Amino acid sequence: MRRALRAPLVGAATLTVIGTFAVDAAAQPACTTPKTMCAGHSGYYAPSEDLERLTAVADPILRDVRACLDGIGAKHVASVLVIRWDSEGKPVDVRIDVPGYEGLPCVQKAHAKVAMLENPRETAIRCELGCPPPPKPAPAPAPIVVAPPAPTTAPAPAPQPAPAPAPAPVPAPARAPEGPRYEKVWYGYQTLIADGLSLALLTGGVVAKASEPIVAGYVGFVLASPIVHMAHGNVGPGFGSIGTRLFVPWIGAGIGAITGLIVGGTSGSGAVADFGSRANGALNGAVIGTVIGVVGCIAIDAAGLAYTKERVDDANVSLAPRPPQPTFTLAPSFDLRSDRASVGVVGRF
Repeated sequence: MRRALRAPLVGAATLTVIGTFAVDAAAQPACTTPKTMCAGHSGYYAPSEDLERLTAVADPILRDVRACLDGIGAKHVASVLVIRWDSEGKPVDVRIDVPGYEGLPCVQKAHAKVAMLENPRETAIRCELGCPPPPKPAPAPAPIVVAPPAPTTAPAPAPQPAPAPAPAPVPAPARAPEGPRYEKVWYGYQTLIADGLSLALLTGGVVAKASEPIVAGYVGFVLASPIVHMAHGNVGPGFGSIGTRLFVPWIGAGIGAITGLIVGGTSGSGAVADFGSRANGALNGAVIGTVIGVVGCIAIDAAGLAYTKERVDDANVSLAPRPPQPTFTLAPSFDLRSDRASVGVVGRF
């Protein structure tokens, strides 16, 4: 009688344990929303801003590699990107880690996209396209061990509590699309070249006492830089530049003349050629005020108005090399003789 009762009880306990493992396996959630996850690599610490920036750049690249691998039946290979930067922020180790498939055109194309990616600090980051690890299920209660029955009657097994269901994975919030970003581009060196040519022509005319170069140089001073502004699409600043160049030098001349008259008086020559110790205070002040007004106009145009906005694609900027900055040199050239005079400008751009 004792042997006959013990065998069914042991079988019931075994079925209870097997049923618990079956429920746990069925409660495991399936991966339906893969995402790009980046973290520090090879012992390097990566700040959150570096991880967010690289995640935004690497996500479309790793998705293209994933689609390429799936297309050739390599679904078992993970889509992984590893980058290490040196202390200057230059990439020194860039790998699309897909063992055995590095020669695929899609993998080489992805490697070329990230080969020039810079970072503001030294670190190493590994990014992988996959699903986040599922949350740990609630631990199943331990099976109840049934004691051997008494010689006369066998107790009924206690009911097993149902295991708690595993929580469903929370989908990652979608990133809001960022609007276009614009960057200011300086073109003041073009207005400086135009003003340099105009003032060189005007100065040569004054030295040679020729009216044609003086008129041409003054017209160039008033109109050349505004035309440069308008050519870059800054029509409003172009007309504003014309206004300042028409009035600011004359206002400076008037203020300088009044100041010179108060300080130096009227004794002395009134000819522009006698500027300096032989000229009266009003003339010296007018010349100095005119020069200050002209320099102010040039500075306002080159430093304050000579900017245009260009649309910038963040992905292209971070992956493409920086364009070289424009450089130039400019020097006036004069040739004054008794029978003729010439004025020129020598420049290198």
